Amino acid sequence: MKDLQEVQVGDIIKYKMRIDVNTHYTEATESLLEDKKFWNMLSWYYVWTPEEGEWCIFYNENSKGFRVSQFVQIGTGGKVEGLYKDANSNYFERCEPYRGMIPESVLKNAERGEFK
Repeated sequence: MKDLQEVQVGDIIKYKMRIDVNTHYTEATESLLEDKKFWNMLSWYYVWTPEEGEWCIFYNENSKGFRVSQFVQIGTGGKVEGLYKDANSNYFERCEPYRGMIPESVLKNAERGEFK
């Protein structure tokens, strides 16, 4: 787990609230980082990173498309350094956990051709 000071805007946070049995995900925003009440209600949290074989949503910042595939690894060296590799050997700038539905933000950005 990262200390709260290490969480950055844009990180995907996996967390569990003290009053809930379910695991949740959210993207860290400036307002969320400043919301002490939210952080005090959590039983645990950490910055999510994909694990090998995990189903994820892959996309590039300025692309209209996205792909649901299994995560393989984070690229190293040259043009693929830091990019996310899927099961089809494609590399992407962004990777989010797939939870059975495509997030509304990904769908809207795909329609407009922009990602945030």
